[in-house]
Amino acid sequence: MKKLAVHLHLYYLKQLPRILKYLRHLEYQDYDLFVTMVEHNQDIEQTIKSFNQKATIMIVPNHGYDVGPFIEFLHHIDLNNYEYILKIHTKSFKSNNFTILNGYSMSNKLWSYVLWDSVLGSKEQIQKCFAKFSDKNTGMVGSKFCLTDEKRTYEELLPDINTILTKLGFKPIFKTQFIAGTMFYVRAQLMRPLLAYSVQDFNPSDEKIKNHTLAHMIERVVAEIILQYGYKISGVGTTKPIILYGRFFLSKFFHFCWQIKRTSSGALIIKILRIPVYYKKTKEKRSNA
Repeated sequence: MKKLAVHLHLYYLKQLPRILKYLRHLEYQDYDLFVTMVEHNQDIEQTIKSFNQKATIMIVPNHGYDVGPFIEFLHHIDLNNYEYILKIHTKSFKSNNFTILNGYSMSNKLWSYVLWDSVLGSKEQIQKCFAKFSDKNTGMVGSKFCLTDEKRTYEELLPDINTILTKLGFKPIFKTQFIAGTMFYVRAQLMRPLLAYSVQDFNPSDEKIKNHTLAHMIERVVAEIILQYGYKISGVGTTKPIILYGRFFLSKFFHFCWQIKRTSSGALIIKILRIPVYYKKTKEKRSNA
C-alpha cells in the first residue's frame, strides 16, 4: 500500500509553476500524482511529466468545478492501495470579492495561499499534517483558518445537503463543519461513499455561479461523512504565521475600502468605505463561502 495519492485539479494552467513548487515539498514522501485537466495542453503535460514521470494525467469534463474531477479521480484509483489522499486545486485570482471565514478576511488569492501553505507549505508542514493522523480519531486535516462551522456557510444548502446524506445512507444534520476551499488530507477509505456519484452528475462549471450547485453541497458533505463515521477534522496553521496575519490585516483593510456584495436575493451592491455607491438586481445568488 502506498501512503499517499495526490489529486491536483489543474484548471488555471498558469498556476502550475507555483503548484509544482509546493509539490516539491513532498519529495521524501511515497506518493502517486494524479492530475485532472479539462482539455489537452501538450506543453503543460510535458511540464508535469518532467516534474513527475509517473504522473497520471486525465482529461475530464469541465463539470463540478474541482469537486466533479475529484469524484472522477476516485473512480480511477483503487482506494485500497492508499492510506491517505491529498486534494488540491488551482483557484481563480480574478474575483474582487472577499471571503470572511472565522473572522479572517481573505481575497481569493490569499485564500488560495492559505489553503496551499497549510497542506504543502514545507516538508515540516507536511510532517505536521501527517502527525495529526497519529490520533486515530482524525479523519481529515486542512487549514485551521478555513475549517469553519459558521452557520451562514451551509444554512441555505442544508435541505439539499440532507437529501444527499440520506441518499448515501447517513443521517440528516442540523449543523456541520467543513474546510472551505476543499483542500485537505483525508483517510482514503473514508471517501468510498462518494463513488455513488460521477463527474457527469455535476453541471458544467460556470464561474458566474458562486453557490447552490451540487459541487458546493458535496464540499460540505465530504466533511460530514468524516464526522458521521466518528472521525474528527483537524486544523493546522501555516509555515509563516507572522506574514500571514499581516496579509489578513491588509485584506481586511482593502475589504473595508472596497466591497462587492451579493444579497441572498441576488442584488449586487458595491461599497466604498462601507458606503453603498452602486446597486443592481441580478439573477446570481450570493456566495456563502
